[in-house]
Amino acid sequence: MAKIKYRPPKPTVYLKKDYEAVAWCHKNKITMHVVPGYMVDRAGDYYVEIKIKDKVFYSPPYTKDDVSLKQKEFYHYYKNKYENN
Repeated sequence: MAKIKYRPPKPTVYLKKDYEAVAWCHKNKITMHVVPGYMVDRAGDYYVEIKIKDKVFYSPPYTKDDVSLKQKEFYHYYKNKYENN
C-alpha cells in the first residue's frame, strides 16, 4: 500500500488583529491545529482540531486552500464568543 504524502496547506496572512485573537485564545486555553483527514481517521482533506480546555472538537472538512483561512476565522469566532464571559 502506498504511503499518503503529506502536503501542507497554504499559509494565510495574519494581521495584528489576527495575532491578538490567537494570543487571547491561547491565554484562555483554546488552541487550534490543522490536521489532515487521514490522521484523525476521517474522510476529507483537512480539519481544524479545536481544543477548549480538555475537550477536543473537529471542524467540517475543508480543502487545502481554505483550511488556514477557516482556522483564522475560528480564532476570531471563539475570541468574540468567550471574551465577555
